[in-house]
Amino acid sequence: MAALRSKTASLLAALEAFGLPKEDLASSVLSLSPNFQYIDRQPPKLLDYTATTRLEVTINHLPAFPEIVQIGLDLGVTALGNLVFLTKDEARWQSLARQKAMKDALVKAQDYAEAAEVKLGQLISLSDRLPERGGPPGFLTAQRSLSEAGIVPQDVAFRQSVIAQYEILVKPE
Repeated sequence: MAALRSKTASLLAALEAFGLPKEDLASSVLSLSPNFQYIDRQPPKLLDYTATTRLEVTINHLPAFPEIVQIGLDLGVTALGNLVFLTKDEARWQSLARQKAMKDALVKAQDYAEAAEVKLGQLISLSDRLPERGGPPGFLTAQRSLSEAGIVPQDVAFRQSVIAQYEILVKPE
């Protein structure tokens, strides 16, 4: 446990020295796993335990990600997982997604009205589905840096679906 504490402290210090604020660093989980020796037809023999801890690191400048990963690797980090990409401005991006969904719904309704040779009237009903979040916009701007770190991101976007019902008017002859 002392060795784990020392490694964790060294990693936290190195991340702070890199410029990450202390409030963006936290150790969150401690796990102990038994290590057994297996010999033919004998019960397993407990050798020792492996202690691991999980650090949660918030990175506000995504292009720095590969350097931060390298710091961890240099200090003995053996696993990297549970990557979550968020944006601090989610409400803004969701609003833009809703606006785009509404414009798309209007264009589709106008296309159908034209094809049916009727006129589109007033909006009479509007509902939306729960938004889908695929990741923060701007994530792809760091794609090259992430690829260098062995992580290949896919397209990410905020999506919104709406159901809009419009009044149908007969075209005057």
